[in-house]
Amino acid sequence: MLNSILLLLLAASSLLGHPTSSWNSEIVIEVHESQDAITEDESASKSSSAIELAYQFKNQTKIENIAARPNGNLLLTVVNEPVMYQLNPKASHPEFLHQFPNGTSLTGIIETAPDIFIIVAGNWSTATFQATPGSFTIWSIDMNPRTPAVKMITTMPGAFALNGMTILDGSPDIVLLSDSALGSVWKLNVVTGEHGIALSSPLPQDGVLLRSTALACIKAQSTSSIQL
Repeated sequence: MLNSILLLLLAASSLLGHPTSSWNSEIVIEVHESQDAITEDESASKSSSAIELAYQFKNQTKIENIAARPNGNLLLTVVNEPVMYQLNPKASHPEFLHQFPNGTSLTGIIETAPDIFIIVAGNWSTATFQATPGSFTIWSIDMNPRTPAVKMITTMPGAFALNGMTILDGSPDIVLLSDSALGSVWKLNVVTGEHGIALSSPLPQDGVLLRSTALACIKAQSTSSIQL
């Protein structure tokens, strides 16, 4: 009996630093068995977890980010096409979900309400690892209806290279977005579309990119400490 599933996204190369020739995206799941669903003898003879390949993309499809739906399905953004896939880990193939206009790439994705996700779209070249400043737009996709509802929230002409996102604690309508080229963190109201720079760093002036993982340090801060 399966109790929980830990979902991992593995890729042979990174968007921010390796050649695309070796990029071969794989979706891997780590399955944990419920300890209360097996006997002591079975527990001694069985491993508590197993790693399985759910799906391997071909034809140079470059998966950038992943989000898990409440039903366990995965939403996958593609960085070398402005498309999103949905993958049921128990199915043999992913489902094409949506193609976003006016862009060449999808990067960040995050759930802000039950089965409602925010997506970053823009122009980002995997050949040069460079983004087109001013090309980024923010979208929402509501997976609750039978047919997913997609709408554009806002354009962000001041952004250079939007990447990862996180929710600002205590404010589900507020997301923080890392700008890998500008060295800044943007604050966005996903209801009104209002946005502005919340934090900036001088590091990119010396050629250092601000990675989206830096947002984990901000997530625990209160809303009052981040101002537009």
